[in-house]
Amino acid sequence: MKVLGWLFSASQRHYHGIRRYEKGGTGIRIFTLFLMLAFSAAALALEWWSISLLAENFLVGLLAFIFLAVVFCLAAAEFSLVYALVAFRMFFWGVAERAAYRAAKKRAKEQAAQAAQPDTAQALPADAPAQEAPKTHRAFDMFLFLFGLVLSVGIIIAFIACFVAWA
Repeated sequence: MKVLGWLFSASQRHYHGIRRYEKGGTGIRIFTLFLMLAFSAAALALEWWSISLLAENFLVGLLAFIFLAVVFCLAAAEFSLVYALVAFRMFFWGVAERAAYRAAKKRAKEQAAQAAQPDTAQALPADAPAQEAPKTHRAFDMFLFLFGLVLSVGIIIAFIACFVAWA
């Protein structure tokens, strides 16, 4: 029963990779992009091989198609989709973090201007922004989101097209 729970829980399967993506920088995003490409290329090559095997020997080809191509294509599509959604979440939080930084900076400027006036002197707030803006990879995260989404949909479409071409 644990195997079925693990099989149908994408967050449990990809937990460590997702955390590595969230904490990592540009290098882990490039590595994720490379894994998406390699995984989808392997899935489509395995699918093409199983369909060509299906033309030679029906029973062996059918088993290879069902147990290898279908499972591997779905796994590649799921991998791309999971990391696309993680990239979108990171993009969204990067935008929100940047907006919060700008609002805190503006509030600190306004309070500093009020503190400079002699009649309304107030202490600076404890939540004054840091010197630097938060570093995020928003553009790369958006690219990975769009790329992963298109790739996962493309894998499913290519899978259906190969099967229809065989039939």
